Amino acid sequence: MSRQSKRPSPDNRPSEPGLSDAELPYEQATSPESKPVWVKLGPGGRIVIPATMRKALGLGEGAYLQVRVHGEELHAVPQEIALRRVQDFVAERASDDEGSWVDALLEERRREVEREERGE
Repeated sequence: MSRQSKRPSPDNRPSEPGLSDAELPYEQATSPESKPVWVKLGPGGRIVIPATMRKALGLGEGAYLQVRVHGEELHAVPQEIALRRVQDFVAERASDDEGSWVDALLEERRREVEREERGE
């Protein structure tokens, strides 16, 4: 006979037997960022993100997430947010004083082509 393990609730008490995942009160969080929830690792390493969290982040089926290990934690960031962070990072470091990065790269490439044509 297989024995199904009980998963801990947020207050570290075993969940009540007989309740389905959808009936567990801690998965019905009204503010997804305020309450952690327990999810079970499924076949092939799959996890299911609770619907309230998917809705709060605007995630639909097929959405891409950037996933990484940070210390002892797993962090998942929606693609749009990760891209926006990179764009903000670049925008903060680019200033009008330095001119356009594109122009600088094009000029550098022109110089390389000229050197190649001269046989250098």
